[in-house]
Amino acid sequence: MPTYPNQNQEDKNPGRFSFNVKGGRCENCSGDGVINIEMQFLPDVSISCDSCKGKRYNREALEIEVRGKNISDILSMSVDRHLIFFLIYQALKTNLKL
Repeated sequence: MPTYPNQNQEDKNPGRFSFNVKGGRCENCSGDGVINIEMQFLPDVSISCDSCKGKRYNREALEIEVRGKNISDILSMSVDRHLIFFLIYQALKTNLKL
């Protein structure tokens, strides 16, 4: 795993990048990205979580970036964008012999 200047041992835990477990998910919305509000006689309403802004991850997970992109940004990319993003990264890594 590459290292980054602000990376610490806890950042290397795979759970940091999961919105299903503590350590990665936003605890305010339990990693759902939305808060469900029960309405007594009306359909329930879902609103975007104020803490994670709908991104599902906690602040610590979202602060970790690769080439200016955090886990939420990367997972929301199209396949074409992924190919470009990671091919360029791999080419840089090879050229710099990292």
